[in-house]
Amino acid sequence: MLEFNGEPEQFPAEGESKDIAIAANIGWTVSSSQTYATVSPTSGTGDGTISVTFAKNEGTEARTAILTLTAVGMENVTPVTMEISQGFTPPIPSVTVGGVVWATANLTAEGTFGATVDEIGAFFQFNSKIAWPGTGTITDLTGWTTVNQGAGNWLAENDPCPDGWHVPTQADFNKLTNGRELAGTAFGVKLGFWYGDDATKVGTATVEEPNGCLFFPTNHGYRNSSDAVITGQNKRDGYYWSATGNTSTYSLQTAYAFLWEGGNPSATSAKNKNFGGAVRCVKNAAEAQ
Repeated sequence: MLEFNGEPEQFPAEGESKDIAIAANIGWTVSSSQTYATVSPTSGTGDGTISVTFAKNEGTEARTAILTLTAVGMENVTPVTMEISQGFTPPIPSVTVGGVVWATANLTAEGTFGATVDEIGAFFQFNSKIAWPGTGTITDLTGWTTVNQGAGNWLAENDPCPDGWHVPTQADFNKLTNGRELAGTAFGVKLGFWYGDDATKVGTATVEEPNGCLFFPTNHGYRNSSDAVITGQNKRDGYYWSATGNTSTYSLQTAYAFLWEGGNPSATSAKNKNFGGAVRCVKNAAEAQ
């Protein structure tokens, strides 16, 4: 007797190890058809268990591997195979503007983007992964800081963006605004501003048909540093963090945020680091190539 005991396994995109049982009354060896799926141990006698490990799937498609179980010294016993599979992580929707690759939606939680381009998403304090609701009142402020943070930029270990992405710098926002067409303002149901390298497409973009352009919802304001109450909320105001801390001697506790105040965009306004603001991620340079 020689067989795999159980159904074929499916592995997650991030990689994982799983045990697979073998039922046998003879000696056996086992191998994998792919280097990204390894097995241990690779041999045994009688019933046993092997551990199969899939490495992280960095690709954009599911992949498979064939496990082959072979009897030792018994050529008349037909080898047994099992196909195992691994999923993939769908690519994050993005738009390139001014050479910078932007996610098309705001963060709604650490490592998670909104389902639609007009979703306000979550608010974050500067240099923090903790996500706070973008609307409504917060009753439990555990984790909310009111202590001045001092000088410095947003640290990589505290970045709430998923792997391969980061909170944009002030320079990233400047590339978004410099020489880009500001058009297609959508008041009423959908509030915000559009950007893109193609001015014609920007002018006709809608939330339902983005047309390859980038939409920033506004009118959400920010959460106040002292009590987390939403402030500065009106139909044309939006606040988005950059990762760039202010280097002014008298304003080290502030960081540059991208603002639409009354519809006028600015990437040079500094806000208190303890404010809660929206985050729109950009792709790491190496990942974007």
